[in-house]
Amino acid sequence: MDALLIERVLPIIEEVGLQPTWTEVLNRIGAKLFGDSYLGAFPPVRQPRRPKKGDMWLWNTVNVGGEHWGATIVLQNGKRLSYDSFGRNLQLIRERKDMKRKDFSHHSWSENDAEQSKTSAICGPLSLAWLTIAKENPDLAREI
Repeated sequence: MDALLIERVLPIIEEVGLQPTWTEVLNRIGAKLFGDSYLGAFPPVRQPRRPKKGDMWLWNTVNVGGEHWGATIVLQNGKRLSYDSFGRNLQLIRERKDMKRKDFSHHSWSENDAEQSKTSAICGPLSLAWLTIAKENPDLAREI
């Protein structure tokens, strides 16, 4: 796992622990970290309406093993950059309407390497930590 991501995720894990994180907890921490730029944590059937440059949010997928959080930020060029700690598992995100458009030119992803194992429950904290990096340096966030 990238050293910067570890540095950013540790304070979040100290606050929430290693157990699965719920929407309310993620929204509380997201609002504290990002203020009005954080739009919230969204279930698979919802997405933010008309996000603008600098907005960020968490998105949830549901699969047989449970739930999984990822993150998206709208860059200054208006395109979206997303992160999945499982390494962009397209099977998990297939129900996300905002991520399965035929024209995907509005969207890009961070590196396709996994930062967590399938048995780990730190996808929410990892996603928030990644957003702190993406807000400061989107080019660096692409490499995580």
